[in-house]
Amino acid sequence: MVVDESKVDVIIGCPVRHREWILWDWFEYAEKAAQVAGVDASYVFVVNPLDAGVIEVLESTPDSTILMVDEEDLPDVRVWNEDRYEHMAFLRNSLLWEVRRRKPKFFLSLDSDILIHPECLANLIESSLQYDAVGGRTYMSAGRWCPSFSYLFPNGGLNRLDVDDVRLVDVIMGIKLMTPKAYAINYKSHDQGEDIGWSKNCRQNHVSLGVDGRVINKHVMDPAQLHEIDERCGY
Repeated sequence: MVVDESKVDVIIGCPVRHREWILWDWFEYAEKAAQVAGVDASYVFVVNPLDAGVIEVLESTPDSTILMVDEEDLPDVRVWNEDRYEHMAFLRNSLLWEVRRRKPKFFLSLDSDILIHPECLANLIESSLQYDAVGGRTYMSAGRWCPSFSYLFPNGGLNRLDVDDVRLVDVIMGIKLMTPKAYAINYKSHDQGEDIGWSKNCRQNHVSLGVDGRVINKHVMDPAQLHEIDERCGY
């Protein structure tokens, strides 16, 4: 797909904590995806001011805005509980406030542990003609049983059906290309994570969510996986 870059403005960003080991690769893949899509990207991050390694990397990269948010009381190991989910929603909303101030045509929320496929951004922009926000396809664990999007059962549980095309879904996670209508929606705390809270808030506000499963993106869960080939995505 060829995108007219004179008509597209993309901000890419996420909260980052203790991820200096992947950030150079993260930028390399993000820049490649922007190049393939034919767009110029700028970046926004939410960072703990004590996270010196992350800040050093981000300060060395062009077109990056760093929003400092104090997280002194958090343990080094992530503890997923109600307080943590509320804090993650706050971090995500802090980033969205900056995005709204700058009013881009698109905001790509790209988690710092995901290396985006070179064709993914172009595909998401194309699919945004159908949906207010579009998720990319990656896997949140080993195997294919846990894709980064889902439907909702009537009881609120997640129904994770994998797809390799473009279609309507209820929940998107990890990679989300948002139009202004979508990035106007706040994250909310949820016992399954802030992405679920945001997706449900979108649904309540008549914001449509799609997934583009035509390519698979690499989810890197620890440094040992960084340069290993993931056969699901081919890199």
